[in-house]
Amino acid sequence: MDTSTRKGQRSTINHEKLSSQFPFLSLKAADVDKYPDFCALMSCLGSHLNPECLTLQTHRDLKQAEELLRHEKHSWLLQHILYLELQELLLDYEIRSQEVSLSSRDQQFHKVLQQCLTQAEIGDYLDFSPDPSSKLTTLGLTREELDRQNPYKQHLSSLQQALIPVMEERLRRRCENLVMAHDPQNTSQESSKLMFAKSSQLPAIVEGETLQLAENKQKLKEDYVKKDKLFETYYQTLLDSLQLLDTLISRFKLERQVEQDTITAEWLYAKCDAMSLKISLGGINNRRLAGWVAKCKWSDVQDGRVTNSY
Repeated sequence: MDTSTRKGQRSTINHEKLSSQFPFLSLKAADVDKYPDFCALMSCLGSHLNPECLTLQTHRDLKQAEELLRHEKHSWLLQHILYLELQELLLDYEIRSQEVSLSSRDQQFHKVLQQCLTQAEIGDYLDFSPDPSSKLTTLGLTREELDRQNPYKQHLSSLQQALIPVMEERLRRRCENLVMAHDPQNTSQESSKLMFAKSSQLPAIVEGETLQLAENKQKLKEDYVKKDKLFETYYQTLLDSLQLLDTLISRFKLERQVEQDTITAEWLYAKCDAMSLKISLGGINNRRLAGWVAKCKWSDVQDGRVTNSY
């Protein structure tokens, strides 16, 4: 890469755009000028990578796989819900049989349903190999052979016709309970039909709330990153301000100190002159007093006849 091209790339690097593409780098504005080649490389990579550092093609493949997984998961959940509801229905029949005597029709219905569910559960254990392409099964059995061993195979159609209204009613009540659990204050006085109508919209509402929550989490994460960057910026600004303040204090204090030292020196000089003058005057007076005392007689001093001619 020649020098002109490199300079052109450096001039087009945007600090904010680079920080948004790679928030984990914690880039500062000064880093763009300090490490221009590295920032140019990251800016070039930003056109091929997403914020999670995945290539765009990998990101598309991942989204496609997630969509396929979501579809398969949705299908599995539907079957699993029906399976759990059938188990609970059989359990309710068991509890009722302990409390009251069931009619022969209900007993027969319970027996056939239990047998068919057991046959279906056995079929789930046939494919034990982790390899989906393997054709090995438990004891070499197949689902067709298990179906032929079901003594109630000819009753499956009538069993389904009798079971569908029961399952729909039970699932409807569960949907209403979910609506009440989601919004207990606004749905407590509503009719059953209105609550069931709301239950059909509940998945979209919950999905929207989930997406909103994910967006809020992402914004909160971005706010945390911005807060850390602002903290670093403010901290560096504070250090620079303290350094500048220390420089100003040192410079002005030294300038003031020179003036103060000059005043102090002049004051000490004047005080020393005054002290020297006092000492000089004190020496002269002491010599004059000594000469006068020598001229006086001691007796005159004792009698008090000596006058202060000094």
